[in-house]
Amino acid sequence: MTQPNENIHLPQLEGTPRRSFYTGGDMARANTAFSLIYILGGLVGRPLTGAAMDAFGDRGLGWTLAAFYVAACIAAVVAWRRNPA
Repeated sequence: MTQPNENIHLPQLEGTPRRSFYTGGDMARANTAFSLIYILGGLVGRPLTGAAMDAFGDRGLGWTLAAFYVAACIAAVVAWRRNPA
């Protein structure tokens, strides 16, 4: 157990590069894309999930989540095929 005055060192973090994966305008575009998807999910996801739960009961939530994950996977594969890194 550590004493209150002891310093805790994290050796696995020492010497790691301190640079970002995104640089310049890429950071702004990534932030904008994240914000857009987050807001779109809040605006569209809740009503669709509610409608699915009204139509199918409690199982509507699971089916809606599954459909959104499948759509996200398809979008990721399409984006990856357009620009493989």
